[in-house]
Amino acid sequence: MRLYYAPHPSATPPRWMLEELRVTYELARVGADAPPRPAGGEPGRPAPATRVPELIDGALSLSHAAAICAYLADKHADRDLAPRAGTRDRAAYRQWLAFGAATLDVAVKLARFAKSSGDADAFAAAEARFAEVARVLSAALRQPYVVGDRFTAADVVVGSALHWADALGLAAPHANVARYTERLRGREAFRRACAD
Repeated sequence: MRLYYAPHPSATPPRWMLEELRVTYELARVGADAPPRPAGGEPGRPAPATRVPELIDGALSLSHAAAICAYLADKHADRDLAPRAGTRDRAAYRQWLAFGAATLDVAVKLARFAKSSGDADAFAAAEARFAEVARVLSAALRQPYVVGDRFTAADVVVGSALHWADALGLAAPHANVARYTERLRGREAFRRACAD
C-alpha cells in the first residue's frame, strides 16, 4: 500500500489509520519538501499533487480521508475499528464518519482559511460555526468515543479535524471536546502519524 501524503488536515486521518492498523505501507510525500518523483509519476495514475490523500492498494486508487479510513477499517476487520455491518453501531459509525468529513472538517478549514488571511470578522464567524458543530459533538461525548465505548475509524476522522481545530484555539472552550481531543492525541498511533 502507498499513501500519497502531505501534512495537512485532509491527509492526517489516513496516515493515522494506517498507524492504528500497524500495516506495512509506503508514505509518498507530496509538496515542496517532498523528494523528487519520477517524471510522469506512476503509469495510469493521476498526479498525486491533485489528490492528497490518495491510497493506492494494488489496482485500487482511493481518495478522500473518510473513504480511505472506512475502506481500511473494513479491509482489516480483524482489528475491530468498525462496527459490524447491519448493527445500530454501524449506522452511528457511518454518521460520525460523514459528520467528521462533511461538517467538522469543513468548519475547521473555514477557520484556518480565515485565520491565515488575517480576516478577523471571517474568523469570528468561523469560530461561531465551529461552536455550533462542537455542541453537537459535545452532546455525543458523554461516552468515551463517538460510537460508545469503542475507538473506531470515525474517531480517527473526527479526532484529526479536532487536532487541527485545537491548533486554532477552537476546541478549548468546549470541555468535552477538549478532553476527547487530548485523549485521542495520547494514542501511540496518533503520535507516530504526526511525528513529522
